[in-house]
Amino acid sequence: MLAEAAQPKLEKFVGLLIFLFAALLFFLELLFFRVLGYVTHYLQSMLIIAYALAGVAIGGLVAARIDGGEERCYRVCLLGTYLCLFLSLWKVLKHPSLGADNLALVGMFAFPAFYIARAFRRYPSGEVYLFDLAGAGAAVLLLLISHSVSYLEQILLATSLLIGLFGLGNASAARPVRLGWGALFSVL
Repeated sequence: MLAEAAQPKLEKFVGLLIFLFAALLFFLELLFFRVLGYVTHYLQSMLIIAYALAGVAIGGLVAARIDGGEERCYRVCLLGTYLCLFLSLWKVLKHPSLGADNLALVGMFAFPAFYIARAFRRYPSGEVYLFDLAGAGAAVLLLLISHSVSYLEQILLATSLLIGLFGLGNASAARPVRLGWGALFSVL
């Protein structure tokens, strides 16, 4: 109880980022389950659960050892997730296989998990958990709705665009470097 009192209160913007990273993590897991089911054997689509859990474990281990500023952590996690998403799509669509070479998919889950695990370390766990579960629930609802109105390829493109818009939304005219990163995310 004493440790809880010493922690700073969770800022609303950080809570929103936790929500978005949790939604992104769960959304990508569900989406890649579908992609791998089409491209490879059903066993590979079942392995996405193991890849996601490995990513969460790696993100948690790294978060326990690395600390840094909030904005820098957000940018690194967003960029890492974005790059791993494209690397994973390229790997799965161009070179489908049932081997250990699909471990590149783990990185796609490690970056959002790192941000969330870091938040659990810095802020009261009850507040972080609320945003974490709300994001996961929103991802399920979003995927159910999007599959009823769109195709899988369009959902993948929209997902990458949304990640880019997260980067652009964090950019400000006062910080040209941040604006450049956001524009890069959006263009890619």
